[in-house]
Amino acid sequence: MIRQLTKTLSLHFINPRVATSQVTVCRALTTQSSSRTKKEQVPKPDEGPKRPLTSYGLFFMEHLQKFKDEMPGKPTTEFAKKAGEMWSSLSEEKKKPYYEKYARERQKYEVAHKKWLESMTSLDIIRQNALRKAHNKKPMKDPTYPKRAVSPYIVFSTSLQAKPPVAKMQDVKERVRYIAEEWRKLSPEEKKV
Repeated sequence: MIRQLTKTLSLHFINPRVATSQVTVCRALTTQSSSRTKKEQVPKPDEGPKRPLTSYGLFFMEHLQKFKDEMPGKPTTEFAKKAGEMWSSLSEEKKKPYYEKYARERQKYEVAHKKWLESMTSLDIIRQNALRKAHNKKPMKDPTYPKRAVSPYIVFSTSLQAKPPVAKMQDVKERVRYIAEEWRKLSPEEKKV
């Protein structure tokens, strides 16, 4: 079928009058043959290690089976409401183990995620970003990609921030105006440095 389509398309470009009807028939066949949607055809991007549950999530998952035993046949939203009420009524002392467990799991996740990112090449990241774009997800940043150079004005303004006249100014607008005036006073040679 693909060979027929390419032959027909090539005929269409040589002599458009001859194969116009055949091209429309072939286009219709190719569009009808794919019953899956675009998102189903594109594989999902690799998300790396899974993020840990929050402290409330850990509490909820710990008590979920108990809720299911107490209220069989009820939807999960009912469990979530009851768990939310229980969580808000807990004291900080009783919440502390969940916070600590979340902190430990978060540290493990950050180490694993950093290792996963470092293991990826720039080409892998480009491929992942193409898949993410197809799924309307935020693109990944390449950690090996060089950062943009800082402009001379930014270097000048940060060096002025700590000096007495600017450091004492409370109003941000006043501070920016002062820095801009000082920048204008500099010669082009001084601005390059």
